[in-house]
Amino acid sequence: MKTWLAYNWLKLLALVMALGAIYPFPYVYYQLMGWVILGAAFIAAQQSHEHDRPILMWVLIFTAVIFNPLAPLYFSTVVWQGLDTLGALIFLVSIVLLKAKK
Repeated sequence: MKTWLAYNWLKLLALVMALGAIYPFPYVYYQLMGWVILGAAFIAAQQSHEHDRPILMWVLIFTAVIFNPLAPLYFSTVVWQGLDTLGALIFLVSIVLLKAKK
């Protein structure tokens, strides 16, 4: 269990924050969420590369670009809610597919 949590804690945090973004929070929450998702997506992309899953790797890189806080993209609230839900689903899939190597 410790290995699983150590391997997936940032992806879990990104998943929870993305689901939480569906509710109205102050703007600082969304900025912090962007940084968390950016980091989690890059780490998960590296893990996908190590597990030889190139499609998942590119999906995660695309997720990092969409949620990038350095060069933010501006969408309507409805579009962001859909992207937040999709981001959470992507991290859930990455948690299921990428197991810690022993």
